[in-house]
Amino acid sequence: VDEATQASRPATAIVLNSAEKLVLAGDHKQLPPYCADESHKEEDMHISLFEYLLDRYGGDISVLLQKQYRMNEAIAEFPNEMFYDGELKTAAENRAWAISDLKPCIGVDIAGQERRQDYGNSYYNPAEAEAVAKQVQLLTYNGVTAEDIGVISAYSGQVSEIRSRVNNLDIDNPRDVTIDTVDSFQGGEREAIIVSFVRSNDDGHSGFLEFPEEGPRRLNVALTRARKRLVVIGNWDTLGTLAPHRSPDQSCAHLYDSLADHLRSRERMLSKRD
Repeated sequence: VDEATQASRPATAIVLNSAEKLVLAGDHKQLPPYCADESHKEEDMHISLFEYLLDRYGGDISVLLQKQYRMNEAIAEFPNEMFYDGELKTAAENRAWAISDLKPCIGVDIAGQERRQDYGNSYYNPAEAEAVAKQVQLLTYNGVTAEDIGVISAYSGQVSEIRSRVNNLDIDNPRDVTIDTVDSFQGGEREAIIVSFVRSNDDGHSGFLEFPEEGPRRLNVALTRARKRLVVIGNWDTLGTLAPHRSPDQSCAHLYDSLADHLRSRERMLSKRD
């Protein structure tokens, strides 16, 4: 069963009952099976068989595929340290993949103004959306086709905001740029990925980005979709600050803080603050 961590236990039951030997391939450090009802996410039936078996029997039944062939080594570096205990190795053929002379992995620090949609509960951030559009344009100037560019945002409101700006760019086939949520990108990849985290406020409120269970998984997915260039855009003060209503064990803000430190220590963080 491929992408086994995306399948609930009922979805795997047929092959489980039919097999003499069962091999499950997946990544339990990324998003769990989709669940339409948020209140049922913790129920046993919505946990993948992969994770259930790993929790029950431990690491003795698992094998880590240590060599990754998807992305430039610089893109893989932070996820490898944070989520895979530094055990991932990058294959020689993709270690130095790049687009022109663009750095393979950069951050953009921007103090945009988060806004809530008039309808629904989603957030958007016009300043980040504009920064995304400029990065898309830069990629096309460096020979990347629109269909090879992906834009990820955690919020559907920002997806709409970014889409309207990218569609108005003076580039070839702007509607071929894939712009969608983190969850929709799981399992996908592009030559270049731009991520907009949206949340920007003085109190450190990052919403579900900060959730201690799914927050790290969602971040891991976002950071591992790009082959040759990854751009992460956000207000890193907000993202890296523990929300006032959360305790440290109820938050993954420290991961965003570590990511910002990682990028700054390698001189890969651009500041767009006034």
